[in-house]
Amino acid sequence: MKKLLVSLFVLLALVAALTPSVLQFFAQRQITALQAQGHRFKVRDLQGHFIGLSASSVEGSIPLRIDNGRRAVPVSVELSDVDVRVGWSLPPSIYLRAMAYDGIIEVAAPILTRSPSLSFTVTNLDLSQHPQMRPAGLTSGRLTISGSNISLDPKARLASDLSVNLQELGVETLPIVAQFTKINVIRDGSLQAEVHTKEDGSVTVDPISVNSSLGGARGRASGILPSPGTPITFNANIRFQLSEDEGAQLSNWLPIITNNAIDSSRRAFSLQVRSVPCSGPFSARAGDICVNQTFTN
Repeated sequence: MKKLLVSLFVLLALVAALTPSVLQFFAQRQITALQAQGHRFKVRDLQGHFIGLSASSVEGSIPLRIDNGRRAVPVSVELSDVDVRVGWSLPPSIYLRAMAYDGIIEVAAPILTRSPSLSFTVTNLDLSQHPQMRPAGLTSGRLTISGSNISLDPKARLASDLSVNLQELGVETLPIVAQFTKINVIRDGSLQAEVHTKEDGSVTVDPISVNSSLGGARGRASGILPSPGTPITFNANIRFQLSEDEGAQLSNWLPIITNNAIDSSRRAFSLQVRSVPCSGPFSARAGDICVNQTFTN
C-alpha cells in the first residue's frame, strides 16, 4: 500500500511538472498553424501552467464579416495580462480573462457540450484608446457588454441574452457631415439595449435607449434571425426627441434625412423601419437586406 501511494505521488508530480510544457508546446503549435493560414496576431511571453496558459499580451486583428459574410473588415485587438484556465465545474469550462483598453474581458466557454456556447462580460472598455475609433470621430466612450449562452455554432439557435451599456460617449463630427460643418455631434452620450433571442430564432431588442446633448431616442425592435434561404426579418419603432439647444443644430437636416416628411421646426418625431422583400419596392438597401422606413410627427 505504501509503495502504491508513493508511486501515485510520483506520477502526479510528473504530470504536474510536464503539463505546463505540454500545454505551451501545443498552444504554440496551434498559434503557428493559424499564422500560416494568414491570421495576423502576435502572442508575447506565452507560458504554460498546471491548469492553463498565460501571456503578457496578444495583438492582432479579427475579421468582422459584413454584407452577409461576403466581406471582412479587420478589427484590431490588443489584450494584456491574458490568462486562460480550465475549470473543473459541471460541465467543465474554459475561462479567459484579459485586460483591454483600460477595461476587463472575461469569457467562459463550456466544453463537452452538445451545442457550443459561451458567456462573457466586457467591463468599462475605453473606446477612445482603440486605434480605429479616433479616425471615425469618436473622442470618448466607456463600453460594458454582457452575454449569456451565446451560440458558437451558426446553425444552432439558443435562448440567449445580451446587454449593452455605453456611457460617456463623445463624437467630434460625423463623417457624413464633416465636409459641411464641424460640430460636437454627440456629447455626454449614452446607449442601453437589451437583446433576447429564443430557440425558434426570434429576437427582441427592448429597450433601446439613447441620450446625448442632441436629445434622446427610445424604442424597441423585434425580428427573426436569418436561416439558409431565408433573409432576416425585423420591425423597429423609435421615438426621437431633439434638445432645444444643441439638437437645433440638426433641424436643417430633418427634411433631407426624412425626404421632407419632417420639417425643420419639429423637435419630436417617430421612425418605423420594417424589412421587406428586395423584389418589391423599398426605401433603402444594404446587401441582401431591404427596408421601408416611415417618418411621422
